[in-house]
Amino acid sequence: DTLFLHSCLQKGLKIYAVPDSIATLSDERESTWFRGYNEKYYYDKGVLFAAVSKFWAPFLCVQD
Repeated sequence: DTLFLHSCLQKGLKIYAVPDSIATLSDERESTWFRGYNEKYYYDKGVLFAAVSKFWAPFLCVQD
């Protein structure tokens, strides 16, 4: 979703945020995608930063 929104902004589309709730989630079951802060998590995060901005990616990777 982050890459999709970035792509839309790059193409000049306008994005509107609406603070309406569309779902209620519970913690009754485990996540189907998050497996903790492991190597894959940080690799994927770095790939996302590089896709959004090659210049800022190194700086984004070291932020808290």
